[in-house]
Amino acid sequence: MRVDALALAELTLRKNFAYWKSRWSPCVEPSPELAIAAAIPTAHTFPSEIWIGDTARYPYREIFFEDRALLSRNSRTDRGKIQKGDPVRTMEDAIECNLHHFVFAYLAVHDPYYAEQGRPEDVAPTQWPFGVFIPHTLDEFPRCNATRRDLASPDVKNGTEGLEAQFLMPDDARRYAEYECQNDERHKGDFWHYWGGYQYWRDPKYKEENPWTWRLEFHYLNSVLVEQVSAVLWPVGMVRLESGGWRPTLTDNKEVQRFRMEYPGISLVTYNWDPDDFSDSLIRASYSVMRYYLDKGLFPDTAEDAWRYLENAS
Repeated sequence: MRVDALALAELTLRKNFAYWKSRWSPCVEPSPELAIAAAIPTAHTFPSEIWIGDTARYPYREIFFEDRALLSRNSRTDRGKIQKGDPVRTMEDAIECNLHHFVFAYLAVHDPYYAEQGRPEDVAPTQWPFGVFIPHTLDEFPRCNATRRDLASPDVKNGTEGLEAQFLMPDDARRYAEYECQNDERHKGDFWHYWGGYQYWRDPKYKEENPWTWRLEFHYLNSVLVEQVSAVLWPVGMVRLESGGWRPTLTDNKEVQRFRMEYPGISLVTYNWDPDDFSDSLIRASYSVMRYYLDKGLFPDTAEDAWRYLENAS
C-alpha cells in the first residue's frame, strides 16, 4: 500500500510507536540521562559547493541569501533549482511516500556524507560542509513527521513491516530514541553512541556499523526558514603553512558578517575545516558544539571554544 507523507493519520503513527516499543521484550524504561533526546536539535548538512558539469554552484549562498530557507526537493524543482541531469540522490522510497515535499534532518550528528554530493573525482574536496541545527519547536505535526529509520536503511528494506510502519509522530520519535538507546544492545544506554559522539566516530569499527542505518529521521514540510533555525555551523577555510601544518583563515569573512547582520537572532558557529581530515573535522565540531549547548543553554562562537570546554570539563 502506498504511503502518503502529506496525509498521515496521527492515530496510525501513535500505533506505530506502540508496535515498535513492544518489539523489545522486556522493554526497559529509559534512564533519566536519555531525556536529552526530547529537545535536542536535529541536524541538516549541505555542501558549500556542488558541481554540475564543469560549473560550480554554491548552495549556502542560495540558502542563506537568496531563498532564505532550506527547501524541500520538490520546492527546489518548482523554483528551477534542480534541472534534468543535475546530481541528485535517488531516494526512490522517499519519493514514493511524497517525502520529497519535506526537508530532511537527522536526530544525530551532522553527517559529512551529505556534503559530498556532486563533486567530480578530479576536483579537490573544497566543499566545506555546512551544518544547521533545527530546534524541537518545529516538531509540529502534520508539518513535521519522523521515521524511525532512513527509508533506505537495510533495517527497513529487510523488514516485513512496510513503509507506513516506519512513520512516527515527532514527539514519539524522540521518545523512541530514548527507548532505543536503553534497549538496543549496540548502544548500551549511551545516547552519544546512538547520536554519533566524536569519541565513537574515531573508532573505525563504529563507522563500519553504518550508524546512519539506525538514526531517526525528521521531515519538515516544504521549507525551514533560516530565521527559524537555532544555529549554523560555518566552515572556516584552512591555509597550508610553508613551515608545515595549517592555519584557519576567514576567506569568506564578508559573508559571515552579512549572515550575522541579516540574522541577528541566529547563532553562527565557525569551525576549522581540515582538508586532510574532512569527515572528522565536521563531526568533532557538531558533537562539541552540541555538548556545549546542552551544558550551557547557548551556542559558542566557535567549535574550537566548545572543544576546549569539553577537554577542560573531562
